[in-house]
Amino acid sequence: MLKSLQFLLALIACGGMLTPRLSSAAPTPTEIKDVRLGAGGVLGGQVTDQAGAVRVGEPVALAQGETLVAQTVTNQEGRFQFQSVRGGVYRIGSTGAVGVYRLWSGDVAPPHATAGVLLVNKDPVALGQVCPDGPLYWLTNPWVVAGVVVTAFAIPTILANSDDDDGPSS
Repeated sequence: MLKSLQFLLALIACGGMLTPRLSSAAPTPTEIKDVRLGAGGVLGGQVTDQAGAVRVGEPVALAQGETLVAQTVTNQEGRFQFQSVRGGVYRIGSTGAVGVYRLWSGDVAPPHATAGVLLVNKDPVALGQVCPDGPLYWLTNPWVVAGVVVTAFAIPTILANSDDDDGPSS
């Protein structure tokens, strides 16, 4: 029973190491923005960082539901363009930025619809005083914590099993 419990706890610890951290995932957008498509279903936009600087060579994806519709990269001005897009609700995203947009053809778009998409890349901010060599960093690192937990269960299990293999002593 104890060995089964140790194995289960070690398995859970290993599973925790393989699970992506939720804090690193991009936030789920909640607001749907209306965008007017250009002639022929052209959707244009721009990717910037939080300071307003353009992002050159940034990958941009257009998805409808779970289906990837198109991909492109930004040009020297941080601009991107998709051709022959139909009206509907789409997710448009790049590294660190994602939004949900309702795309309209020009003749049926509501008056408040914008002419394009602006994706603001929210890169994580790295604080200059974080010291990865300090003990607090290593004690809060999930890989280190999981390794300690697995080791704490693996060593006693190995030692207990090695005692069982010795056979009877005379």
